[in-house]
Amino acid sequence: GTGTVFLDAEWFSGETLALAHCDLERVLDTAASTSETIYAKQSGLHTDAVVALAVTVGTKEYLVMSSSDGYGLRTYRLTADGLDRLQKIGDPEGAYLHGVATMATIEVGGVDYVFKDGSEDHGSSAYTMSGAGWLLEQSRLGVDQFLPIDTPTQMDAFTLGGKIYVLVAAAGTSSLTLLELDSSGALIARDQVMDELYTRFQGVQVMEVFLRSDQAY
Repeated sequence: GTGTVFLDAEWFSGETLALAHCDLERVLDTAASTSETIYAKQSGLHTDAVVALAVTVGTKEYLVMSSSDGYGLRTYRLTADGLDRLQKIGDPEGAYLHGVATMATIEVGGVDYVFKDGSEDHGSSAYTMSGAGWLLEQSRLGVDQFLPIDTPTQMDAFTLGGKIYVLVAAAGTSSLTLLELDSSGALIARDQVMDELYTRFQGVQVMEVFLRSDQAY
């Protein structure tokens, strides 16, 4: 039922994760292109925040989750018996997986992509997801590659003119950064706008992307 609590005994730092079934179902039912923040034990505490993203590969639904103050990613399948953990990804040096703040997904040409931003190490990573719910890293881009973003807070992915783009909002730099995922799977910085007197997105926290008449807004 909706009050059921599902557990993962091998969450980050060896802790046991307890998530309400209704929260997990909501993430899956919404099936948004961007992630949602839910809370362990529905506490509402920052230390219990879990960034969760639903990804549909063919007819299968998966969850990608991370702790907002932890390291790495986990992928799951939600079953009647609970959370079936499929993959554990740590935080190798330079992977931008410390303090994942936001994720996004898009399906293009039968390939499902997952993008994520690390708010603590200030960078983005791109993955593809297999039919078995496994993530395979394609590329990463951030401060180590001289991309000036600080504390990413929101991201979204979209296609325009046959190309895949990711828009990243960052609170620390009060910036909007446009990345492109090229045909080789590499993330490329295409443009960046910093907040000024007339733009009013200093410390940006929320962003939405929509398409109309071959334009992205």
